[in-house]
Amino acid sequence: RYNEPGKQCIRMQQNLTTVGTVQMNFDVTEGASKVTVFYGRYSTDARSQFRLESSTNGGTTWTTVGSTITAPADKEFRQAVWMVNYTGNVRFRLAKLGLGTSNNGRLNFDDFVIYKK
Repeated sequence: RYNEPGKQCIRMQQNLTTVGTVQMNFDVTEGASKVTVFYGRYSTDARSQFRLESSTNGGTTWTTVGSTITAPADKEFRQAVWMVNYTGNVRFRLAKLGLGTSNNGRLNFDDFVIYKK
């Protein structure tokens, strides 16, 4: 439904009680200059929010990159773009922030891309 050129996307569950994350378990070793991902709410679910986080120490600690993003009210996919400046090892994760029963619908992610430094 959402991934016309590919075959799969990631769907984060609704009504979470803790922050949900989808993360890399490996480092990009050549740094990063830009990160992009397509995102959108599922069907008529409530909107939810997410943010990009980075780690330069193998996932021990995470730092927020940029601002929190709110999924659009419509069912269209949007592309989030973060201009970053990492040299050396870095990994990323997406954190779905909506908690409880309001502003906590299912959230789809597709085509996550990291551009080398």
